[in-house]
Amino acid sequence: MASGIICQSCGIEAPTRLVDFHQNIGVLVMRFRRRMNGMLCKRCVHKHFWKMTGTTLFLGPWGTISLVLAPCFIINNIVRYLSVIGMPAVPPDAKVPMLDEKALRQLQPLAPVLVQRLKNQEPLAAIATDLAQQAQVTPGQVIKYVAAMSTGNQMSLPQPPTRGFPVLPAKSPPPIPVSPLPVELIELIPVEAAESAKQAVNDGPADIGLTL
Repeated sequence: MASGIICQSCGIEAPTRLVDFHQNIGVLVMRFRRRMNGMLCKRCVHKHFWKMTGTTLFLGPWGTISLVLAPCFIINNIVRYLSVIGMPAVPPDAKVPMLDEKALRQLQPLAPVLVQRLKNQEPLAAIATDLAQQAQVTPGQVIKYVAAMSTGNQMSLPQPPTRGFPVLPAKSPPPIPVSPLPVELIELIPVEAAESAKQAVNDGPADIGLTL
């Protein structure tokens, strides 16, 4: 079963599993359908399952097509839910991984190794776990580094919290290059690995649509 490191719903770094929940709301002559498809942590799995399945149970069958589809969606949700119910719980100290200056400087020397392992088509989660130990960062920070490096973006460090009401706004720090690597090396990152990393750090996997 597919597993990951960053929850696509809440963005925290925690064990995740692939789920595909559906919700249907029938309003006689039309229906509203919502889909949640992505790598979710156990906390988000519980939240979206109960919300979407409960909504479909009470509001889903009202309509000719909905009367048939709503039970199918409920059965699908239950099967998907039971298949991942044994996944590890969210750690108490889980948080959203931040690609800060310290993490960047510790990851940059390992970039050639990272790119080579991606070229060898090793699983991104396995690479992130291994290199995180060497760089003394978290696996989630490694994945965010791959996503940022593949686009050649720059990032600014988050501003520290301030107290009171300063008269002048704090000056923004200069952007830190995500990767000073040669373009030739960045271009070696496989498209599949780059897309996987970008998808892993993407918030909100829900696909909301209207079906008449």
